[in-house]
Amino acid sequence: MRGSLLAYPEPVLIGLIGGIGLILLGGVVWGVTAFGADGRLPRNGWAGIRTGATGASDAAWRAGHQAALPISRTTGVAALLIGLAMIVDGLIVRNTEGSVLFWVLFAAGYGGVLITSVIAAVRASCAARATSP
Repeated sequence: MRGSLLAYPEPVLIGLIGGIGLILLGGVVWGVTAFGADGRLPRNGWAGIRTGATGASDAAWRAGHQAALPISRTTGVAALLIGLAMIVDGLIVRNTEGSVLFWVLFAAGYGGVLITSVIAAVRASCAARATSP
Protein backbone atom coordinates (compact mmCIF):
# COMPACT_ATOMS: atom_id res chain seq x y z
CA MET A 1 0.00 0.00 0.00
CA ARG A 2 2.96 2.32 0.45
CA GLY A 3 3.01 4.99 -2.22
CA SER A 4 -0.66 4.67 -3.08
CA LEU A 5 -3.33 7.27 -2.39
CA LEU A 6 -4.78 4.98 0.27
CA ALA A 7 -1.55 4.91 2.28
CA TYR A 8 -2.21 8.44 3.58
CA PRO A 9 -5.92 9.10 3.11
CA GLU A 10 -6.33 12.12 5.38
CA PRO A 11 -4.36 14.72 3.36
CA VAL A 12 -5.82 13.42 0.11
CA LEU A 13 -9.39 13.60 1.41
CA ILE A 14 -8.86 16.95 3.08
CA GLY A 15 -7.30 18.32 -0.11
CA LEU A 16 -10.09 16.97 -2.29
CA ILE A 17 -12.95 18.04 -0.05
CA GLY A 18 -11.43 21.44 0.80
CA GLY A 19 -10.42 22.17 -2.79
CA ILE A 20 -13.63 21.01 -4.44
CA GLY A 21 -15.69 22.85 -1.82
CA LEU A 22 -13.80 26.08 -2.47
CA ILE A 23 -14.17 25.71 -6.25
CA LEU A 24 -17.92 25.14 -5.88
CA LEU A 25 -18.29 28.06 -3.46
CA GLY A 26 -16.43 30.44 -5.78
CA GLY A 27 -18.53 29.24 -8.72
CA VAL A 28 -21.76 29.84 -6.82
CA VAL A 29 -20.70 33.34 -5.77
CA TRP A 30 -19.76 34.24 -9.35
CA GLY A 31 -22.74 32.50 -10.94
CA VAL A 32 -25.41 33.92 -8.66
CA THR A 33 -24.01 37.42 -9.07
CA ALA A 34 -23.85 37.03 -12.86
CA PHE A 35 -27.43 35.72 -12.98
CA GLY A 36 -28.62 38.67 -10.89
CA ALA A 37 -26.70 41.10 -13.09
CA ASP A 38 -28.18 39.90 -16.38
CA GLY A 39 -31.73 39.35 -15.11
CA ARG A 40 -31.77 35.53 -15.02
CA LEU A 41 -32.07 35.69 -11.21
CA PRO A 42 -34.98 37.98 -10.36
CA ARG A 43 -35.28 39.82 -7.07
CA ASN A 44 -36.16 37.26 -4.40
CA GLY A 45 -35.76 36.44 -0.74
CA TRP A 46 -33.39 33.47 -0.92
CA ALA A 47 -30.50 33.97 -3.37
CA GLY A 48 -28.40 36.87 -4.58
CA ILE A 49 -26.99 39.94 -2.89
CA ARG A 50 -29.86 40.66 -0.55
CA THR A 51 -29.59 44.00 1.19
CA GLY A 52 -32.21 46.62 1.88
CA ALA A 53 -30.94 48.69 -1.03
CA THR A 54 -30.79 45.85 -3.58
CA GLY A 55 -34.24 44.64 -2.60
CA ALA A 56 -35.85 48.06 -3.08
CA SER A 57 -36.68 47.54 -6.76
CA ASP A 58 -35.88 45.36 -9.76
CA ALA A 59 -33.64 48.12 -11.14
CA ALA A 60 -31.75 48.35 -7.85
CA TRP A 61 -31.38 44.55 -7.80
CA ARG A 62 -29.79 44.47 -11.27
CA ALA A 63 -27.65 47.56 -10.69
CA GLY A 64 -26.30 46.11 -7.45
CA HIS A 65 -25.43 42.78 -9.02
CA GLN A 66 -23.86 44.49 -12.02
CA ALA A 67 -21.66 46.58 -9.72
CA ALA A 68 -20.63 43.51 -7.72
CA LEU A 69 -19.95 41.31 -10.75
CA PRO A 70 -16.27 42.24 -11.32
CA ILE A 71 -15.33 41.41 -7.75
CA SER A 72 -17.43 38.23 -7.81
CA ARG A 73 -15.76 37.14 -11.05
CA THR A 74 -12.34 37.68 -9.48
CA THR A 75 -13.49 35.73 -6.43
CA GLY A 76 -14.62 32.82 -8.60
CA VAL A 77 -11.37 32.67 -10.58
CA ALA A 78 -9.23 32.95 -7.43
CA ALA A 79 -11.29 30.24 -5.71
CA LEU A 80 -10.79 27.96 -8.72
CA LEU A 81 -7.02 28.45 -8.73
CA ILE A 82 -6.60 28.14 -4.97
CA GLY A 83 -8.95 25.14 -4.87
CA LEU A 84 -6.91 23.38 -7.55
CA ALA A 85 -3.73 24.12 -5.60
CA MET A 86 -5.35 22.62 -2.48
CA ILE A 87 -6.23 19.45 -4.40
CA VAL A 88 -2.72 19.11 -5.83
CA ASP A 89 -1.20 19.71 -2.41
CA GLY A 90 -3.45 17.04 -0.90
CA LEU A 91 -2.35 14.56 -3.56
CA ILE A 92 1.36 15.34 -3.15
CA VAL A 93 1.79 15.62 0.62
CA ARG A 94 2.38 12.31 2.31
CA ASN A 95 1.98 12.95 6.03
CA THR A 96 -1.04 12.69 8.26
CA GLU A 97 -1.18 16.38 9.22
CA GLY A 98 -1.22 17.82 5.71
CA SER A 99 1.12 20.64 4.78
CA VAL A 100 1.48 24.18 6.01
CA LEU A 101 0.87 25.28 2.42
CA PHE A 102 -2.53 23.54 2.38
CA TRP A 103 -3.67 25.33 5.54
CA VAL A 104 -2.42 28.68 4.20
CA LEU A 105 -4.33 28.04 0.95
CA PHE A 106 -7.40 26.99 2.94
CA ALA A 107 -7.37 30.17 5.05
CA ALA A 108 -6.62 32.41 2.07
CA GLY A 109 -9.26 30.75 -0.13
CA TYR A 110 -12.20 30.56 2.24
CA GLY A 111 -11.26 33.79 4.03
CA GLY A 112 -10.88 35.51 0.67
CA VAL A 113 -14.35 34.42 -0.44
CA LEU A 114 -15.81 35.75 2.81
CA ILE A 115 -14.02 39.10 2.62
CA THR A 116 -14.70 39.68 -1.08
CA SER A 117 -18.35 38.73 -0.62
CA VAL A 118 -18.71 41.46 2.00
CA ILE A 119 -16.95 43.95 -0.30
CA ALA A 120 -19.22 42.92 -3.19
CA ALA A 121 -22.32 43.41 -1.00
CA VAL A 122 -21.17 46.89 0.01
CA ARG A 123 -20.47 47.78 -3.62
CA ALA A 124 -23.90 46.38 -4.63
CA SER A 125 -25.67 48.40 -1.94
CA CYS A 126 -23.99 51.63 -3.04
CA ALA A 127 -24.93 51.03 -6.68
CA ALA A 128 -28.48 50.06 -5.75
CA ARG A 129 -28.93 53.21 -3.66
CA ALA A 130 -27.80 55.28 -6.63
CA THR A 131 -30.75 53.95 -8.69
CA SER A 132 -33.35 54.97 -6.14
CA PRO A 133 -35.13 58.29 -6.69
